Amino acid sequence: MNITYLLGAGASYEALPIVNQIEDRLLLFSELFKPTMIDIPNGSKFFQPISSNPSNAYLSDFEFRSDAFHDKYKLIEKVYEDIIWLHDESKNQSSIDTLAKKLFLQKDYKNLKRLKIIMSCFFYYCQVEKFDKRYDSFFASILEELDSLPHNIRIVSWNYDSQFEIAFKEFSKGSIDSTKKALSVQINGLDRNDSFNPNSFSIFKLNGSTGEINGQFLKSFDSDLNQVINEVLEIYEPSVYRKFESTMSFAWESNSKSVEFSSNLCKSIMDTELLVVVGYSFPFFNRKFDTDILSYMSNLQKIYVQDPNNSDGIIQKIKSLIPDKEAYIDGYYTDINYQPITYKDQFFIPIEF
Repeated sequence: MNITYLLGAGASYEALPIVNQIEDRLLLFSELFKPTMIDIPNGSKFFQPISSNPSNAYLSDFEFRSDAFHDKYKLIEKVYEDIIWLHDESKNQSSIDTLAKKLFLQKDYKNLKRLKIIMSCFFYYCQVEKFDKRYDSFFASILEELDSLPHNIRIVSWNYDSQFEIAFKEFSKGSIDSTKKALSVQINGLDRNDSFNPNSFSIFKLNGSTGEINGQFLKSFDSDLNQVINEVLEIYEPSVYRKFESTMSFAWESNSKSVEFSSNLCKSIMDTELLVVVGYSFPFFNRKFDTDILSYMSNLQKIYVQDPNNSDGIIQKIKSLIPDKEAYIDGYYTDINYQPITYKDQFFIPIEF
């Protein structure tokens, strides 16, 4: 049977913070860049290395008071200020997505760009720090051969992380680039993939991805904290920052590329018979897009909802989005079958697979 997975933030909670954890994790991230220059009463400043702060190790390569030291210190200070800005702004919003849309509607593109850069760097840091092993188990469960991904599975994700790519990369021993091609990763807002086949395994990222900046950043995820510092500061170099282009593109940022993305998505999931929802609560914020996605699935028969705490509540939300939708099975119309799944150790694999 044709199976589509619909993923939300809960699908990556072992590696990445969910909404109510982002504030605290942003503060931890900011500590990597916390300025350590100490004011001296006579008006000068003194640089005091702190061994626990990776940015100090970075600065120690430059002679104190040199132009190079001053420039790099200012970059570190700028990164820290931007992280704290996002932390403070996010406290007044229900989510980062809400803040992003607010900036978009206000036409505050400067701060929207600022948000995307920080989130790209932040998610990179989180994924270098930790990996959600359930993605590894997922591929171990569905793969028979590395070069033969199941043609009856599609992934539709609201997340902008790269957990699927990281997991498959460990199986294939390839690069992130080759992994994205093998998985047919479709990123909303980017140019269409000319080799896209709607009848093959594909991953659709509705909100784009934080895994890449300017076509070359954040590709390995094999880094240590020192490398994270280096790569983040590289992005904040003025010549790079000015040319910033992110693959993080929210679903509501519609453009011609988004139209192509939606068309490919529709073609790919229209024959879905089984939907597996993992870690996604169908927030009112996304209702239009979720209704469209569900409406594309003209052959839908059964919906599994995997959530350890609120699977029944999520089922009620889905029913409210598609109140008149019925399943067509063996020549008869009948109600769609809903199945709550409460365990969380692995992503649910339907017995029908």
